[in-house]
Amino acid sequence: MAKQSQVPLAAVIKPLATLPSDEALPCVVDHGETGPIRCNRCKAYMCPSMQFIEGGRRFQCCFCSCVTEVPPHYFQHLDHTGKRVDCYDRPELSMGSYEFTATVDYCKNNKCPNPPAFIFMIDVSYNAVKSGLVSLVCEELKQLIDYLPR
Repeated sequence: MAKQSQVPLAAVIKPLATLPSDEALPCVVDHGETGPIRCNRCKAYMCPSMQFIEGGRRFQCCFCSCVTEVPPHYFQHLDHTGKRVDCYDRPELSMGSYEFTATVDYCKNNKCPNPPAFIFMIDVSYNAVKSGLVSLVCEELKQLIDYLPR
């Protein structure tokens, strides 16, 4: 894209940025020991774009179109528009971002995972240094590094 537009491109990404005061933290969904509801084929997590069918007994994945049975504990009837009657009570059905509580199945050999490792790759080419990109990236990393999990 940079070659086609002939305009230098850069990005500053802040994955752990401070939320604005008017923005709420993502909701946490806990499905207990069964874990989050997922597509059988592609393992996509439940989201507002999943289409419930057959009276709410199955859902069609919005990514791979696979039809998956809804677990009995998660079943809910559909309204006259085809939406679940509880869709606004469930963050995974009404919000673009949410978090869920992971189960033991997400841990290898029932052992909690090691802390994450971070690798930062910085373009230190002549043009990147000259344009100030390297300096900007380093300043952003200095601000971010204390907030990373250890």
